[in-house]
Amino acid sequence: MGTLAPGYRTVLTGLRLYRIAVPKDGEIAQARARVSDWVARQRLPRTEGTIVRESPGWWTFSANDSPATRVFYVHGGGLAFYSVEDFSSLMERFAAAGECEVTAFHYPKAPEHGPAEILETIAAQVGQRLAEFPPDAPVVFSGDSIGGYIALYMALRRFPGRFARLVLIYPVLDLQNERGSYSLYGSGFCLNSAMMSWFRSFWAGRPGGEFTPFGLTGEDRRNLPPTVVFSAEADVLRDESFDWCARLREDALPVQHHHMPDLAHDFCLYAGAIPEARAAVDLIAAQFRL
Repeated sequence: MGTLAPGYRTVLTGLRLYRIAVPKDGEIAQARARVSDWVARQRLPRTEGTIVRESPGWWTFSANDSPATRVFYVHGGGLAFYSVEDFSSLMERFAAAGECEVTAFHYPKAPEHGPAEILETIAAQVGQRLAEFPPDAPVVFSGDSIGGYIALYMALRRFPGRFARLVLIYPVLDLQNERGSYSLYGSGFCLNSAMMSWFRSFWAGRPGGEFTPFGLTGEDRRNLPPTVVFSAEADVLRDESFDWCARLREDALPVQHHHMPDLAHDFCLYAGAIPEARAAVDLIAAQFRL
């Protein structure tokens, strides 16, 4: 078990004060508001000079009118929490530090909407956005937590061969099984095992359930673009990243793995309070440059 960066004391105190937990029936709206308020107190400050354009299906963030690369981003939150607005200062930092244009997609939330509907909404928006670029324009697809799972799914099953790179940030890679990191970090950190169990319940009996990152087909392997995975130590999902990257290496597939030994799940959202998380955000942004 690693030692968390000192700034996490503030973040974890806020976690206890805001009582972030699986919401009871009828309390999802209040829970979302609490989570967004908590994030607003920890996130990065706005980046001066960033150009933000709001569209119905997505927002774009760029540091100038001629970005070097384009990035598509699907945010995490288990499908139930967060919004592009919650991630806006992070997207601005990515755009400036990565010298890129970031398109961050909106999507309807669970449990009111099921995963099949959410995936179809994102796929339609990704297709619409891609149609605005030349077919050979290089695009990086990125996402954090469940957004990392969705980015991988989109790159392999919905738009195979279209993306130049995947950047997966503390991703969900196994929706069925728990590993040892659930025992180590299942309570008291920024994603607990009870919350993750609730998130996984949304996917029970889901259409398209044949897709699992630990069961990639031969076609999936051929279509996998160069992939960069960032994991955090204090994270129930930690072992999924280690196991999956090891499996890709065994198959000689293109993967890099960067592990953050002093950070916890969702560290990108708390980078305003934790200098080590800010450094990790900039390391991630560097992977957006092609």
